[in-house]
Parts: sequence; structure tokens; C-alpha cells
Amino acid sequence: MNSNNGYGKNTLIGGALLLASLAIAAIGVIVSLRTGSDRYFLIASIPTAALIVAGGMKIRRGMLMGENRLLLPAGEQTITAEVLGVTRSLRTAGEKTTYCIVVRYKDPVTGREETFSSRPLDSYPGKEVIGKTVTVRLDPGEKGKYVVEIDPLLEAVKKERELQAGIAPSGAREPEAPKESAEKSAEKSAKKSAEKSAEKSAEKSAEKSAEKSAEKSVEENAEKGTEKSVEESAEESSTGGKNGGTA
Repeated sequence: MNSNNGYGKNTLIGGALLLASLAIAAIGVIVSLRTGSDRYFLIASIPTAALIVAGGMKIRRGMLMGENRLLLPAGEQTITAEVLGVTRSLRTAGEKTTYCIVVRYKDPVTGREETFSSRPLDSYPGKEVIGKTVTVRLDPGEKGKYVVEIDPLLEAVKKERELQAGIAPSGAREPEAPKESAEKSAEKSAKKSAEKSAEKSAEKSAEKSAEKSAEKSVEENAEKGTEKSVEESAEESSTGGKNGGTA
């Protein structure tokens, strides 16, 4: 089933406008024939022409690829289709280019494939959509009535791009830090304070031990030096006495 085979809302409105234009033209012709004056036909031709133009524009819009279709809420069915690609509409000068996402559904039983087109998009959705899956809502009661649900797909692609660019996805919240109870906080504070006190005590004790060791070492060295000096002096005195007695 292709989107070009169905009659959408704009197509139905356009057909009604064309029928109305024919009715007005017919009334103008009948009145002109009965009165013998073509004035009434000329008056009727103005709204007739306007309705023809308006109806033609509605039909043209309704037959464009990707036009949203009327769906009856009752009896609606859904299928999952794969994105085949993106088509660009051909526009005349002054008209804006639009894009449609084309999807394919393959019947798992019969193997028959059907294509559907999304609503027109003002910007290119990107090649990332190709190969993704979307939901298509169908009205089994009337051929050609469907809607391709592309909003979830576009949102997912947008989030993927933001993640790749290192940007937090829209609407995402930063993870909150776990809340701790007052008891745990007090426990941690007490433990930290005890560790600091122990560290300070250890440092102070080490400094005192080092000072004592240094003082003791100095005292011992001083004592040894004094004793050595006394011994050397005694030896010199003894040697001097001997030398004097010999002389």
C-alpha cells in the first residue's frame, strides 16, 4: 500500500470544493437560460473559479507524498516498519523543500512488502534514521489511511547526537549524590577526627624521641671527649716527668 493511493483529508475537501463550483456554475447557466441574460452566468463564474482553484490546491496537497491520513480510532491497527531512506520533495520556485521518511513493512506470513511515507519535514532528519524501526498506525476499514509515527524516532536520533557530542540529553538530570544519614555523617566525622589526633600524637612523640636521642648523643659525645682529654693530659704529664728525671 502506498501513500499516493489513498484519499486524505485535503483530497476530500478539494473534491467537495470542486463539486460546489460545478453546482454554482450549473445554477448560473440555468438562471441565465430562463432569463435570457448572461449576467447571472458571469456572476456565478466568479465564485466558481475561486472554488475550482481552492479545490485543486487542496487535492494537490492531499496527493503529495507524506500527507497525513485520516484514521478512525475504532478498528485501528499498528505495525512495525523499517526505515528505508529519506526522500526530498520537488518544489517549484518559491516553495520550501520538505523531506519524507520512507518505511517498509514486510508481512511475516505472505512475505508481501508495503511502503509508507511520513508527514513532510522542514529539515533533513539525517542518515541515522535509516535502518531504524517505527510504528505505523493503519485503518483496516479504508485503504490508504495511515500515520507513520516518526516523533519517537526523531527524538531518539537527537539524543544519540547529543551523547556523541558529549552534551547531556535534553531533559536529563545529573545523578544526585547519595544521601547519608546523620549517624553515618557523625561517625565519619568522629573517625576522621580520631585519625587526625592519632597522627598528631604520633608526630609529636616522634619529635620528642628524636630530641631526646639527639641530646643523649651530644651528652655522650661530650663525656667521651672530656674523658679522652683528661687521659691525654695525664699521659702527657707522665711522659714529661719521666723525661725530666732522665735528664
